[in-house]
Amino acid sequence: MSIAYKSLKEKVTVVTAIRNRDSWRIKNMVESLRKTGADPEFHIVDYGSTEEFSKDYKTVCGELKIKYTYLYAEGYPWNKSRALNYGIKNATTPFIVTSDVDMLYNTNPIRWCLDNYEEKTFYTIPTYWLPKSGNILKALPAGTGSPGGYMFVDKNIYEHIHGLDERFLYWGLEDLDIAQRLKGIGYKQKWLPEEYKIYHVWHPNAADTIYKPITAYTNSSTYYALNFFVPKLSQEWGNPLLKEDRPILELIKQKKYKELNLLHHEKNLIEIVMPFMENNSFIKINLSPRLRARFSKAKTFFKILFRQVSTVAILTPVGYNKNFDTIYEIIIKSYPVFIKDFYIDPKLEYVYILSNVSKQ
Repeated sequence: MSIAYKSLKEKVTVVTAIRNRDSWRIKNMVESLRKTGADPEFHIVDYGSTEEFSKDYKTVCGELKIKYTYLYAEGYPWNKSRALNYGIKNATTPFIVTSDVDMLYNTNPIRWCLDNYEEKTFYTIPTYWLPKSGNILKALPAGTGSPGGYMFVDKNIYEHIHGLDERFLYWGLEDLDIAQRLKGIGYKQKWLPEEYKIYHVWHPNAADTIYKPITAYTNSSTYYALNFFVPKLSQEWGNPLLKEDRPILELIKQKKYKELNLLHHEKNLIEIVMPFMENNSFIKINLSPRLRARFSKAKTFFKILFRQVSTVAILTPVGYNKNFDTIYEIIIKSYPVFIKDFYIDPKLEYVYILSNVSKQ
């Protein structure tokens, strides 16, 4: 069933989430799609970028004449679901495209989706990974696993299932989850023809970084499994994050916190941290570097003539400092009942916690 339209702006909103990435990626994505003849509504949702990046985004979006929204999520774990949900919920068009900011288009997939639209169907596109050089001839297919690069679906279905699952933090399984949940309520997935393939611009692989908790994937896997049975969530979704929602941001500037220094991995971390939180409403916990160094012994052979062997100590970065992982679970499980607000250093070397349970 082909859908008639006068302008794509009346029919489709492209929602894209971003945080602390190069602003030229926004321009590349938007302009590559516009060059194909597609000019839908665009909404860039910034999930708590630093001021340097957010200023660039405002400028670029102003030049492109597209919508930009800043959510005050600085210091929160990356939450692609929440960023996309905000853009989806505030869209006024009957159809939504979620597009990764790193996508490059050389065809008009939106026109194809409208021309070939079938009810209770969502549309995805085969993605190809560009090498760091950007050479399109060396792009490698990502297969038909994840629909995260591009997904076209009617907006009403997001209202019905209450959006993407906002429990997926850091780099989780949100792309696979939304496809699974749509199928769970009777939608079918249709991949566009190969000629509509899109290209993913190279960037370092965030999923493998040490700068996320070791429990992030386990937590996401649990939610993903549970959503098999309950595809319609009970969550509130698409809410903004306003400046007044983040009291900790101003308190950090005022430096009115009490500090707790953890110089190495603490086996009795709970016994140290909880009394400190109980007696101080606003604290900064210095966790020490994420990669913890340890001494390992190595044998060095020298003075071969005399067959003497020397054992020396070598300082090598081996394993994670797990202080953060424990603190992270306390924060996530306690927010917002016992913890009013928090801020996590991007390198996971310190956290700020604003507590609701202090004796002060």
